[in-house]
Amino acid sequence: MGRPAGTVGKPKHSEGVHVYMGMSCRGVTTLKFVTGTHKHIDRYTNRKTQQLYRGVESKEYNDVLQHHLIPEGNRLFQSAGLWSGNWQLQQDNAPAHKTKENMACIAANVPGGHFLEWMLSFLQPRCKRRNK
Repeated sequence: MGRPAGTVGKPKHSEGVHVYMGMSCRGVTTLKFVTGTHKHIDRYTNRKTQQLYRGVESKEYNDVLQHHLIPEGNRLFQSAGLWSGNWQLQQDNAPAHKTKENMACIAANVPGGHFLEWMLSFLQPRCKRRNK
């Protein structure tokens, strides 16, 4: 028994898309496709093994911060009056995000100078306590 005509089988490996982007009441940034996206060519290698990374690592995230997220945040808020020099970056606690280099980059380049931990890390413990 075969597949019905006009159908496609399930792929052996699912295709994925990994992107960074920003959103606010001022609008959204453009998408930045990163390592882990199906058929995305990775140019970041592990310094110890010299093998290509399969996911986003610290150096790639730093490049995304400096060349995409921070400039896009500034673009969105440049005409925001009171908020133009005080927007904040919010992210999760992925290892690539919280390296000393990336935290310093955020502190030095995000106009508000603030780092906000992603809301899930704030809400998760409270949800767990509530559901016990």
